[in-house]
Amino acid sequence: MADKLQLPRVLCLNGVGSNADVLFLQTRVLRNRLSLSFRFVFANGPFFCEAGPRMLPVYGGADLFRRWFQWSPSHRVLKPKYHIEAIRKCPEDGMAGDDESAGCGPWVGLLGFSQGARLSASILFESQRCQESQQRGEKMGASEGDLDSMLWSQRWQFAVLFSGPAPLVAPSPDIGDLPLQSPTELDLSHKELDKLDPTGKLAIERPTLHVIGVQDE
Repeated sequence: MADKLQLPRVLCLNGVGSNADVLFLQTRVLRNRLSLSFRFVFANGPFFCEAGPRMLPVYGGADLFRRWFQWSPSHRVLKPKYHIEAIRKCPEDGMAGDDESAGCGPWVGLLGFSQGARLSASILFESQRCQESQQRGEKMGASEGDLDSMLWSQRWQFAVLFSGPAPLVAPSPDIGDLPLQSPTELDLSHKELDKLDPTGKLAIERPTLHVIGVQDE
């Protein structure tokens, strides 16, 4: 048991209209295969919403479905600063909960489905950007300037992304000229990819595994 508590940890983020319990069930085969290599920790999105596509009736008993970003025009949004804070707090609550459960391995990877995949990729990109700036001796103002927080102080190494379309999401209102989507904007993932990042600046250089179903809608 002690050895499993010391395994490298992967933070898992649910998709839109889903929740951490559903993602836990959906990843059971993967987790079983990798149970000797990684410890998987699950976090819920901050905002309640209706069930996502094809959640019902299979997961009808798993109520309190959640989201990370605005999916429907009817969804309530916060001011960017507070929306970003809510997005940061939920993963950190999951991370802190695992610390309290005696998990002590390094945080190394992210796994996400749908909106959780977009957020995972965005966290990985921001982590990369912050570390590159620190290596150049530049002062970072991203992530609300809170580079010592539990989420942003980790050296995230990889991400596993299930059905996670572009665009990347801004972790801070201050994103300069980067073509990132505000987390308070209505989901733009239906747009053509070349229109989302015409600058080519959004390149994640760390390992990512993308899984897209051939019949995904």
